[in-house]
Amino acid sequence: MKPLNYSLSFWMHGPYAQQLLGLFKAWWLKVKIWVSWPQQQFDPKVAALPIVDLLAWQRNIDRLPEEPEWLYRLRVKHAKANANDAGSVQGFQNIWRRLGLGELSIKERLEGREWDIIQLEVTENALSENEALLRDIIRLYGRTCRRYEYSTLTPMNLYMHTGSWHQEFQYSVATLVLESD
Repeated sequence: MKPLNYSLSFWMHGPYAQQLLGLFKAWWLKVKIWVSWPQQQFDPKVAALPIVDLLAWQRNIDRLPEEPEWLYRLRVKHAKANANDAGSVQGFQNIWRRLGLGELSIKERLEGREWDIIQLEVTENALSENEALLRDIIRLYGRTCRRYEYSTLTPMNLYMHTGSWHQEFQYSVATLVLESD
């Protein structure tokens, strides 16, 4: 088979060819965006909000009052995993981590307290900014027949200076001997 040889016209050499190449790249980039748009609509993080609402309906997710859009999108994205994890301690921690709500520590069956109380240790910011929202998340993904109470974690910087101290000690033992006649 004979190799194909193409010869370009004189006007295609030099800067005109570069301009034509730039035009083709820009055109095919637009075509790529148009073709990939339907596929992107299945990702709740980047889809248009009406499409996210349809995905939420399909996954049985209702938007909570005062819920920020980013959290709504995360709940829709992780709906199946959150439904599977709901009701267990490790699962609730996984849900909390997926939703990006900060640090969480769960304590159950506290000594001296009733058995159905679960204490959630959350960061101060998460509690102050989203208290009503956190109640709804606990209602959706927490254990049934349990009472939840909050305890806040406040991170603090601790500065400690250390030094060495050296001292020598000596001691003597004296004994008293009594002689009897």
